[in-house]
Amino acid sequence: MRTPLLAAAVAAVCASPPALAAEPLLVVAALKAPPNLTFTGKNAGEAVAREARQTRRFDVMGPEEVERTHGRSAAQKLQACADDVKCLAEVARALGAERAVGGWLSQTESTYKVGVVHVDAKKGEAIASFTREVPIASRRLLAEVAGATPALLRGEKDAPGKLEVTCNVQGAEVAVGGEPRGKTPVTLELRPGRYQVEVSKAGHIRQDPHWVEVKAGEATRDEVKLYPVPKR
Repeated sequence: MRTPLLAAAVAAVCASPPALAAEPLLVVAALKAPPNLTFTGKNAGEAVAREARQTRRFDVMGPEEVERTHGRSAAQKLQACADDVKCLAEVARALGAERAVGGWLSQTESTYKVGVVHVDAKKGEAIASFTREVPIASRRLLAEVAGATPALLRGEKDAPGKLEVTCNVQGAEVAVGGEPRGKTPVTLELRPGRYQVEVSKAGHIRQDPHWVEVKAGEATRDEVKLYPVPKR
């Protein structure tokens, strides 16, 4: 026969909610970058880590915490993987993590180029990735990386966008990022990001290149006007 005290204890145990499953550990690397961009690459990694914490779906270790917890050598190994899926998975497993985010950062004369990948360390597979090209401005770069991170962590594919370039002059030459991409009117499928667009035609006043933002899954229309070179 149960005593009232024992019965109460049994009832309390039975009524206790089940223990919550631990959140998967996500390690985030500083982006692999040339020496002049090392600080920016680390900041980009920290931007990913901040966004990951906001999701409340992961136990997150950013670049600084990885170094504090596991040492500089471990942090450098993770960073050196860049967007190599197999490498990121191996290093993450050695750190006891189920997920990893890594990537790379480079620079041209006028833009930053960045690529980031989210990896399932247990399976050794890429879950999602994104690339961006943005004007050289560190705040803009960090905003672009942070803005793309939630979809990356949800495993969503980085959908391309469309850029429709039209001009009041038919057959004007279109260059995107300095590369010829056809004649107006033209519709281009591009990765999300900001692009330098130049439209020109012989006999017309040359215009400076301008920036256009292409968003994932959306169509952006860029209308350009060219004017004839005045006759002398």
